[in-house]
Amino acid sequence: MQTTNSRAVRALAAAALLSTAPATLAGLGDFFLLNNSSAGLYRGQVGVDNGEGLLGPLPIGSWYDLAPGFDPSAVFAMRGHTLVSLSTTDAAQITSVSPDREFINIATDTATSTLYAVTSGVPGTSQFGELLTVDPVTGQTTTIGQLGGGTDGLPLVGLGFDPFSGNLFLTTETGALFSINANSGAATFVGATGLSHPYDIDYNPADGNLYISDAGTGQLFTVDRTDASVFPSTLHSGVSLSTGLAFAIPTPGTAGLLALAGLGAARRRR
Repeated sequence: MQTTNSRAVRALAAAALLSTAPATLAGLGDFFLLNNSSAGLYRGQVGVDNGEGLLGPLPIGSWYDLAPGFDPSAVFAMRGHTLVSLSTTDAAQITSVSPDREFINIATDTATSTLYAVTSGVPGTSQFGELLTVDPVTGQTTTIGQLGGGTDGLPLVGLGFDPFSGNLFLTTETGALFSINANSGAATFVGATGLSHPYDIDYNPADGNLYISDAGTGQLFTVDRTDASVFPSTLHSGVSLSTGLAFAIPTPGTAGLLALAGLGAARRRR
């Protein structure tokens, strides 16, 4: 399990990279979208309206959340309650596993190769929503802790990991945004986004922002981590029902720069 210090080092590394990034990197970022309506995986770029292109069709079914893979070649997706990995080249299915718990919301900490998931609670029962880690090979889950924070019974629709804070962020179909402590699972209400269908949320390593994909408007929004206020970014109206969002992770060369920056930051703090 990651520690507060390791999260701080990773945040400093990301900040160091962004501060020296070329202008062509800052403010951009490639992203992937799941289209549940026509069952396809698309790729677009921040700042390019309606520029997403189809990578490949997917089997018809209930496609939910999307999360970055542990390397640039794949993304994780939920088809019903099955966890699959999809090629970022042609959307071909690479792996498939049925986890030992049911969930549809996933997120990844790519720096530590950790896959997270959340389950939904049932009001009036002893069944509470929980934060889990998932082994993507075996499907075995490990419970971190209960969400609480007013999330029980809410329709949970999007989950993303934020390397700057070390927390996860969770969206609900009611438009609420929650932060989740990755060590305890405890959820904290951040605010109301005002969006009608904020189906997924993810971190863009190219500009350091959190983005929400809103199926109600067919648009990406940046979201403020402190008060849940949102700002329009990029139209993707060609994807009629975007239920999953994942940003492309840095290439191995860029990941190496992040690691070096983090090591230097850690040494300076000693």
